[in-house]
Amino acid sequence: VPLSSLRLFTPTKKIVVGGTLPVYILGQDDNINAYSFASALPFLDITWSVQGSTNGGSLKSSWNDAGLSLTSSNTGVAVFQGEQPGKATISVKARVTERLSQFQIVDHRLLTASIQITVVEDLHPRIPETCCSNHV
Repeated sequence: VPLSSLRLFTPTKKIVVGGTLPVYILGQDDNINAYSFASALPFLDITWSVQGSTNGGSLKSSWNDAGLSLTSSNTGVAVFQGEQPGKATISVKARVTERLSQFQIVDHRLLTASIQITVVEDLHPRIPETCCSNHV
């Protein structure tokens, strides 16, 4: 089934500063997921970007801890890290790398999707000040 549209999915749309959030590409239905993109042949050129008032935040590979960086070949998952409070827009573009008679993407179009994430300050519990010092 050729792709006709893209969607981005995250488990939540709000994280704290320094928090991370996986971002998954889905196709026109939930059966076309990140695993489908990872196994596409020929490769799909998938470009991730992030913009917004969070000073951009950062996008990394889900394999970043193993030393692998975010690449454009079939990368159906990225990990967003919120660096400052604000809103960030994560976008993805997908295009075919080879035009074949069989379509991977309908009419070999460029497909795009985006999602907005809110990054908030971490909440710390506060102890209220009291007027009297004899409380136990």
